Amino acid sequence: ATAALNNMRAAAVHSKQYKLASHSAEVPTSTALFEQIIVEIDKAKVLVQAGKLDEAKKQAKKIADLRDQGHKHYMH
Repeated sequence: ATAALNNMRAAAVHSKQYKLASHSAEVPTSTALFEQIIVEIDKAKVLVQAGKLDEAKKQAKKIADLRDQGHKHYMH
């Protein structure tokens, strides 16, 4: 689980360099959204390392929700 979170974090950090145009002015910037995702990944990583896998799964849901929000507002 830690390796997967590390890969996700690396992908989010890499993607943050791209400034994406949103379909709406009411959504956070792509940079802010990537920052939120990175924070949530870091929280999940702490939970995994502490052996709190059920809580980490809930945290993963938050990460997926942020990802989906980004895909909704920043995809073509």
